[in-house]
Amino acid sequence: LKLGFNSYPYYVKYSSAKNKIWEATYGLQGMYQTNTNTGEEFLVPDYTSNNIGAFAYLKRNFNNGAINAGLRYDYKSIDGKDLLEEHGDHHHHIFNAFNNSFSNLTGSLGFAFDIVQNLNLKGNMGTGFRAPNIAELGANGVHHGTFRYEIGNSNLKQETSLQFDLGLTYQAESVTFGLNAYSNKIYNYIYLSNLNGETIDAEDHHTGVNETYPVYRFLQTGATLIGGEASIDFHLVKALHFENTFAYVKGTNDRTNSPLPFIPAAR
Repeated sequence: LKLGFNSYPYYVKYSSAKNKIWEATYGLQGMYQTNTNTGEEFLVPDYTSNNIGAFAYLKRNFNNGAINAGLRYDYKSIDGKDLLEEHGDHHHHIFNAFNNSFSNLTGSLGFAFDIVQNLNLKGNMGTGFRAPNIAELGANGVHHGTFRYEIGNSNLKQETSLQFDLGLTYQAESVTFGLNAYSNKIYNYIYLSNLNGETIDAEDHHTGVNETYPVYRFLQTGATLIGGEASIDFHLVKALHFENTFAYVKGTNDRTNSPLPFIPAAR
């Protein structure tokens, strides 16, 4: 693989605070990307992508906590190029051209309050958005890093989500304790799957020998992620910390009621 990849991100933000009671932030964020294949092997097509998002965030401070709210609008367009590979009198279609656009409005509402001294409770409810990337939309080739043949789907829809999380933190002079839990419902969740043991023979351009690879396709389903994290940090001496954490997440395919692939184990 040889990719001529260029990425031009930009970020403009303005923040203001009045009497330390109200805090407001407004901003614009985006990125322009181009990719050109110049090698002998291909995984993703030549493409151009343009992303732009505008957001506003407002925070109200109190003596023992704060509440905050945010709103964001995102738009993404991605233009994948057609690619034909010639073999004598035959033509092999590697990539089909596509032009997709995605947009969504998301928001969040949260709070953080000191219940008693050193004990803080925080919570948040928010919606999320993610547009498919170029591999998910247009891949058609061997991913040598994982020894699999990946096939994208230009008809994929954007992911959206609804998440709730709640956290409790206790911080004293010699110990800090944290407990957090969350639930995330994802609509049109994008994931890779090998269906019915599907395989394909593809030539290794370095050796000229055909190899058999498992075929992984990008699919979509409704999904639910439920998880949490517990942590405790002992610092009896200022310069020495003894930190312990436990994290767990369960991912479920809502359509089949089966586990989602590639979800990390408890850690």
